[in-house]
Amino acid sequence: MTSGYRAIGDRVIGIGLLGLLAIGLVSCRVGKVTEPDLAGPSGFGVSLGISASPDLLQRDGRTTSTVTISAFNGASKPMPGLGLHLDLRLEGGTGGLGTLSQRDIATGADGRVVVTYTSPLPAPLGQSDEATVQIIVTPVGTNAANTTAQAISIRLTSPDQAGGPTASFVAAPRSPKVGDTILFDASTSIASPGNTITSWAWDFGDGNASPRVPYVTSSGPTITHEYNKSGTFSVGLTVIDSAGRRANATLTLVLQ
Repeated sequence: MTSGYRAIGDRVIGIGLLGLLAIGLVSCRVGKVTEPDLAGPSGFGVSLGISASPDLLQRDGRTTSTVTISAFNGASKPMPGLGLHLDLRLEGGTGGLGTLSQRDIATGADGRVVVTYTSPLPAPLGQSDEATVQIIVTPVGTNAANTTAQAISIRLTSPDQAGGPTASFVAAPRSPKVGDTILFDASTSIASPGNTITSWAWDFGDGNASPRVPYVTSSGPTITHEYNKSGTFSVGLTVIDSAGRRANATLTLVLQ
């Protein structure tokens, strides 16, 4: 009886050991299963593209450029419904910024959106029309994480003056000192055919034009001015003829 009991016990023990081994193997196999890594925030980043056509505009208050903005996700697929805010910044010039048809927009089903930019009016009298406007696009909303603003530049130039006036002038003395009376002479400026120059507007570049505005007009092609400090100054001239057409010229003076 005792030996039979042991045999049964051995079988029970053997079965128990086999069960434990089986469970251990299953546990080992389960332990080797690994979950795929989750994509980090950069995987959900948005890529913005912006283009402007044309990117050179006359500064006449009516010439336009078509601005196209596109948004793609980390998988390079179009991203619809992305909120965007547009800003304008003027670089290397003076005067207005121009206008955008919309400033707060959202991409369409194809991940794109189009707005229209209209050039500003000419620069103030006596100042150059040459400038650059930046259109800055900033994503907004919770789905714009990890996305930086993008910008594109549009260059502004003087309105087409084919057959228009020509502005030019000289300064004497050419290398003046502080306190010298400087004569500016625009007699070489030419009006458009069949017209005469009716206005000369000057910007002396020192903020001391009289009256205290960015420019001062003269009744003829000559004017005098004195500088009360040394430095480099950009002098601007705008002439307007009897047809209302205008032209600009600049000259750099270095005062000792």
